[in-house]
Amino acid sequence: MPGYSSRSLAQKLGIKEGQKVLLVQAPSDYGKNLGPLPGVFPFRADTAARTRSKTLAKSAPFDFIQCFCRGSAELEALFPDLKGLLAWLSVWST
Repeated sequence: MPGYSSRSLAQKLGIKEGQKVLLVQAPSDYGKNLGPLPGVFPFRADTAARTRSKTLAKSAPFDFIQCFCRGSAELEALFPDLKGLLAWLSVWST
């Protein structure tokens, strides 16, 4: 696809301006890897334990969630909580 490689990671992931984004267990430097963001939106770096917290639930729904897992068992454990935080079901698992 012409021009695809020149797009930022945020653009490649389909993050749009104004979306609420949740990153679960993202590496500490992941925010800078996203590149130029398409506008200002709430950005939250989180841990697995906080996906169950009332504070996070109050911020829902999120338009985009990217969860960094070490394996399918970890994703299976987190998924029930994560799907309840989504505005619509679309999940990136890394």
